[in-house]
Amino acid sequence: MKLLIWHVDYIKWNVKSKAIKNLDIEIGEREGYVENCALIFTCVEERDLNKLNSIMPDLTNHLERIGVKIIVLYPYVHLFPEKLAKINEAIKVIKKLKEFLENKGYKVILVAFGYYKEFELKCKGHPLAESSRRY
Repeated sequence: MKLLIWHVDYIKWNVKSKAIKNLDIEIGEREGYVENCALIFTCVEERDLNKLNSIMPDLTNHLERIGVKIIVLYPYVHLFPEKLAKINEAIKVIKKLKEFLENKGYKVILVAFGYYKEFELKCKGHPLAESSRRY
């Protein structure tokens, strides 16, 4: 799993067109605007479902250091995966990640999966505002 984590003043997005033509399930918000949040671009790779429990302590520790309570999960296949997870597995991982973070007290917004989206954001400029994780 690869994550790009930014502390942003805001993110705004809206769906433009379907990226996965045979995707028959819709998950996530097709449009939205969120202020002062951790934006997590998420790329799910093979076997990530088995890794979730082991990565959560590091991820939640990092989020605590940033000091936000709102998370925007943004599925983002463009983080140069070695081997992408199959679509159904990627959806399971993203849903589990959302559930885990919600159980830790975060408000989590999931951006639409399987669509091309237009987005705008403003990243903060402090030392923890931009980070990445590879699990």
